[in-house]
Amino acid sequence: MDGRNDFRQGADRIAVHPAVGSGTEAPDPPVHLAIPRPATRPDSARILAGILLSVAAATCFALLDGVVKALTPHHHPLMSAWARYAGHLMLMVVFLGPRYGLGLVRTGRPWFQVARGAVILGATASFFTSMLYLPLATAAAISFAAPLVITALSVPLLAEHVGPRRWAAVVVGFLGVVIVMRPNAGLTHWATLLPLAAAFCNGAFYIMTRMARRTESPITSLIYPTLVGTVALGVVLPFVWSAPTATSAPLLLATSVLGGLGHLCLILSLNRIEASVAAPYSYIYVVLMVLIGYLLFDEIPDLWTILGGSIICASGLYIMVRETRQRRAAGP
Repeated sequence: MDGRNDFRQGADRIAVHPAVGSGTEAPDPPVHLAIPRPATRPDSARILAGILLSVAAATCFALLDGVVKALTPHHHPLMSAWARYAGHLMLMVVFLGPRYGLGLVRTGRPWFQVARGAVILGATASFFTSMLYLPLATAAAISFAAPLVITALSVPLLAEHVGPRRWAAVVVGFLGVVIVMRPNAGLTHWATLLPLAAAFCNGAFYIMTRMARRTESPITSLIYPTLVGTVALGVVLPFVWSAPTATSAPLLLATSVLGGLGHLCLILSLNRIEASVAAPYSYIYVVLMVLIGYLLFDEIPDLWTILGGSIICASGLYIMVRETRQRRAAGP
């Protein structure tokens, strides 16, 4: 679940400004992390590559959650989450450590970064734990309420203006969440609150990431959630540890690989196309979760899940389209 939110925040990762320690000295010139775009490459080819990479990222994240679901009979979800975070941290240290050294973790707001890491860890832990109880399609549909949360929180926390149309989309989207959860049908499992909690945590994480842009390096903001998740879950790990088996060990390794590949594809995608172009393709994740649930776990979503999930996705897409149009109308 942590990766899905990056479809929205990844657009900010263009250049790295080393963190300003005291807030008074001038920062060093930006260090560009994005892979350079070939100047002669046609726009159509670049856009197509960005879209394909966006689809690949959504595929990796869906497969990641499917693997976590498959691991639930063997290991506690928090152990799977630790494997996912630890592997991702290792990849970042191996590939970025030689170039940036301690600059990876240098920050002027350490407690804020730790708080960001704790929030996204809450999203991951909540969503992974929901795999114990819920069908994949149900968990995925509810978790995609995150864009609605972001829109609602942007008013009090970022002082942004949200017009009546987007507020209407938020209300309609949360009606979709209610349809999926069906609190009055006597069929609601308490675990449906877990992906909803994950959606709120993802929304809060995105808002905090927007706030961090003012003073923090994007590379620092990228590594801290992984570092916090690895350390925090490492403390819990002895209490949920179970020895990997010949079956589960490759799956635990796959969580790291899929998480790392998903983030890599996402960043490469957002180096080629705008977040507003990439975001709609993230909803392929929901379709893939339905397919994985059906093919691997014999899970067939009911009519209410399909209806509510469609309303949630449609509301989120409308908000994205509306925000994009207003941003373009406002100009640079």
